[in-house]
Amino acid sequence: MIGLLTGKVVAKGATSLTIDCNGIGFLVNVAFPYAKSVEVKSIVTVHIQTVFARDSMELYGFSSEQEKEVFNIITSVRGIGARAGINILSRLSPEEITKAINENRIELFRTIPGIGPKKAEMIVFNLRKSAEETSSVPDTHKEIVQALRILGLTQKEVMQKLAEITDLEKKSVTDVIQAVLKKGK
Repeated sequence: MIGLLTGKVVAKGATSLTIDCNGIGFLVNVAFPYAKSVEVKSIVTVHIQTVFARDSMELYGFSSEQEKEVFNIITSVRGIGARAGINILSRLSPEEITKAINENRIELFRTIPGIGPKKAEMIVFNLRKSAEETSSVPDTHKEIVQALRILGLTQKEVMQKLAEITDLEKKSVTDVIQAVLKKGK
């Protein structure tokens, strides 16, 4: 699985970049503001989410891990696919999305083409739920949670596995991650 790409931008479209990584050109779908900010021939590092469809595999790239996380939460809403997720991130930054969630501004999502009232409500609900789960994690464990989420565990799985570990506060981040991964086997 591809998690991160660093390379030279050899071509770009309105919502895509072709990134040359040691002679291999990867076509990466990105949000419009990011594509606009990147220059051809510049070196970029993008966080990658691989999306599999019935007949294709596509790469979606993000300027930050936060943006990727927001994309994954948005696309977890039933009826919102990867293209719609990039469409939302093309119109709203992760910060604007977070602010809209905190202020319960469902109408902001309804202004995006293809997002009706029900989908807008589900986006707000899912993002609020995810934010509440993350805020319940002590600051000392956020690095551990983030690392385990990157490794593919869900928030619920991470919280369950952390609850099973004894003397959590006395262990290093690396030791906790190793313990969680061993329990998963």
